[in-house]
Amino acid sequence: MKLSIAVDQYVARKRIDGYAFSNEESRLARFCKSSGDLDISDLSSDHVVAYLDGSDVATVTWRQKYFLLLRFFEFLHRRKEIPLVLMPPLKSAVRQSFVPYIYTRQEIGRLLAATSSCQQSPNCMIHAETFHALLLTLYATGARLGEAVGLRSKDVNFKTGMLNIKSSGLKGGRVIPLNRQLLKQLRSYVDWRTQENIGGEHLFTNENGGPIPTSTVRHNFVRLCRVSEVIRRCGSPARPRLHDMRQTFAVHRITSWIRDGADLNRMLPALAAYMGQVGLGSTESYLLLTPERFRKHLNKLSSPRCTGNWRDDERLMSFLAGL
Repeated sequence: MKLSIAVDQYVARKRIDGYAFSNEESRLARFCKSSGDLDISDLSSDHVVAYLDGSDVATVTWRQKYFLLLRFFEFLHRRKEIPLVLMPPLKSAVRQSFVPYIYTRQEIGRLLAATSSCQQSPNCMIHAETFHALLLTLYATGARLGEAVGLRSKDVNFKTGMLNIKSSGLKGGRVIPLNRQLLKQLRSYVDWRTQENIGGEHLFTNENGGPIPTSTVRHNFVRLCRVSEVIRRCGSPARPRLHDMRQTFAVHRITSWIRDGADLNRMLPALAAYMGQVGLGSTESYLLLTPERFRKHLNKLSSPRCTGNWRDDERLMSFLAGL
């Protein structure tokens, strides 16, 4: 099989799963040009190195191209088309100063309530009920957007209360339990789809019953934040992101455990497995975003005789939010 044909099949698979994949398609096309559109059985790490180092790009871009090729090769490997291609050493990530936005529970409520405004936009292409159920699923499970839009209706088992999340990696996904409130909301959503005669095998579909591109969801989320007046409280010009729902899920969960006195050494590995993370590095980073871990120490700063409270100190709260 020619490399260009393999790329076409991979791009088609990703778009069936709801990804726009336009930039990725362009990069894979350039990889074909760099390698000479050879037979995929002749692929080697030399072709990968030639493509990655063929132009002077920032480390962030280099890593994006690296992981795109890695996922592409994993796709071909799962289909037994090729053995896994030996990838070159990965460049170290550049330290980022960006801090994810952690939504408050009140802001989550405002965003969910504002999904009804989605239908007022002529370019929305997502029913308000679908948008509401999708956002709730992202917040209540910590799933990635690509994982959520790729869900099939059959992936929700209402009898056992389990959700089967597929993954593009070699781990093959995960099966996670859902809380009762989310199960109830998803059942109501599925019943609504049946009443409206909205077909399609995906759990979350557009108005025509097809999968929802991730770019469409992100575009509508920007509008949703504007309508619900959800902005960064620290004054940063960066807007809250849809992906921050994942970090918010983790931080809210950890905050609840700290308040309940749970053993984080036992719970953090469980959280990593639930969110589909192989190591604890990312999960432990969520702990750094959780100001609640400082509660006992900071409460000592607020004497019962004082009228003020440490939570009223804007500079202190801004410092904690940036840790």
